[in-house]
Amino acid sequence: MARAPEVTFYLLSQADEQAWLAQVCTLVTSQFSQRRKVAIRARSQEQAESIDELLWQQPTDRFIPHNLLGEGPAGGAPVVIGWDQPAEAFGYGRQVVINLANDSAPFLRGTQHIIDFVPAQDADKELARERFRNYRRSGANIETVPLQQD
Repeated sequence: MARAPEVTFYLLSQADEQAWLAQVCTLVTSQFSQRRKVAIRARSQEQAESIDELLWQQPTDRFIPHNLLGEGPAGGAPVVIGWDQPAEAFGYGRQVVINLANDSAPFLRGTQHIIDFVPAQDADKELARERFRNYRRSGANIETVPLQQD
């Protein structure tokens, strides 16, 4: 049986989605700089397109090769962004899954780390608690970290 990936929950201090998505781009940049392949699971197609646009707006010296799921090269770019597609569509060998969706990220073969979030809004916190419980039941080692938002 495959070992469950590490899970990091970032605690969001404010409800500003644009600030949160900007932080997601920072996390993507950090993972990419470590040569990790990343899958981003957005809550919706609209959110996926917002992340895509934010990544295109990064300075040229911090360009991240990425694409929306189904676009780009056959094997996918180092960073792929999807929303409600099946887990297998993201491809295997994605070391990092950044989960923005309301449900738990599936464990794909090769996934070593799942990054998830605890939103500031109470209604969304309950969904995050459920994801936390699901990851824990799956045997994941979980840590929580405050995310500094500007």
